[in-house]
Parts: sequence; structure tokens; C-alpha cells
Amino acid sequence: MSRTPARRQEPAPISRDALLALEPDDLDEALYKRSGLPGRANVAVLDMASEALPLDELRRLSGSREEFLAMVGAAGVARAFGGPHDLAEELAKDLDKLAVDPRWRVRDAVARGLQKGADEHVEPVLGLVEGWSDSGDIVLVRTAVETVCEPRVLENAAARQVAVHACERAMALLAQVDGPLGAEERSLAATMSYAWSIIVLADPDEVLPLWHALEQDPSPVVQRIVSDNVAKTPLGRLLDERG
Repeated sequence: MSRTPARRQEPAPISRDALLALEPDDLDEALYKRSGLPGRANVAVLDMASEALPLDELRRLSGSREEFLAMVGAAGVARAFGGPHDLAEELAKDLDKLAVDPRWRVRDAVARGLQKGADEHVEPVLGLVEGWSDSGDIVLVRTAVETVCEPRVLENAAARQVAVHACERAMALLAQVDGPLGAEERSLAATMSYAWSIIVLADPDEVLPLWHALEQDPSPVVQRIVSDNVAKTPLGRLLDERG
């Protein structure tokens, strides 16, 4: 007789205060059990822990081999960057490494943390992102684009300028690829398939001329990205309205 596999019992929710009271080994176990991985990451726990835990604990977690622990640490370090401390240079070096981590979820956690940090300290975040945009490193450029092409961040005029610059650098890197895209190029192209629609919608008067130039670009990669962005309903509607 076959048996139905037992349903995995979900761990009980944990509060901010309970997290803060745990010793490092117990903290790691509590986060690991509530990670949601290998499926959808538990972003509620990610956000709570990355905001609540002290910076030294977050830096320790960011170096973990366990993916969710590294995500919490990366998001927390990114969120703290630019805040009221004297560790800006050290945290920037941490983030330079985390932004190119082989694990895409860790890189995404960096972007998520920086977006939250930009709510209070936008200028340091934009400076970091602009440096990544100019790095020529395709993975770092993708993290830069993902960080700044977020509607909430783009409410800031300076952020819109940085976003345009990041997207232009990304497109230049993709346009120069000769032959099939590699894994990193495909990942960047997937990000660009929605990034342009976000920044055009954030500032159509300024960005539409750049967008129309992309429409004339002969690169097949660029044309695929243009088509993907136009397929996003709000952008397609805007282009129809503007003629």
C-alpha cells in the first residue's frame, strides 16, 4: 500500500523581538527553517530580519553558504548603506562582492535592500549604483539596473537620471555581443525587458526620445528588448497615446 507523503509542518511565525533574542546558531536555524526555499523565498521574514538585526550580525550572515541567510545579510547590509555610521567604505566593498554573488537571489536581495535604503538615504545609493553602471561588469550592471529601475526609487529626479544611465550602459554591453547570448547576457536582457518600460513611464517627456532611438537600433538583441517592453500594457498604451 502506498502512503501519501506527510505534509511538511511549517514552523511557527517568529517576532522581531524573538529574533533579536537568539544566539547566532539559533538565529541561523530559525531563519533557515522559515526561508521558504527552495521555493518562493519568505520575503516577510527577509524584510523583518534585514531591518531588525544589528549590522555586525547582518555582515556575518551575508557571508553564509546558506542562501537565505546570505540574502538576509545582503539585504540588511544594503539597507544600512548610507545610514548614520562610519562604515560606508567597508559596506561598499561588501556590496561590491554581494552584487556579483553567483546566487541570483542574493544579488536580488542587494537590490531590494538598496531600494529600501534609498527611501531615507538616496544619494549614497545612487552614487554606488552609478559606479556599478560604469564598471563594465555585466553582472554588476544588472544589479545596478534592478536596484534603480523601481517606481518608488524613480520618484526622485536624480534617480531617474541614474536609471537612464544604467540602462544605456546595459544596452551598450548587450549590443556589442557577437553571437548567442551567454547566461549572464541573457539575465541582463531579461532585466532590460521590463526596465525600460519602468523608466519611460516614470518620466516620458525626458526618456521617450531615448526610447525612440532604441527603436531604430539594428541590433537583434535590442529589438527583442524593445518588443518585450512594448508588450508591457502600460507602455504600449502610452506609446499609442503619444503617437
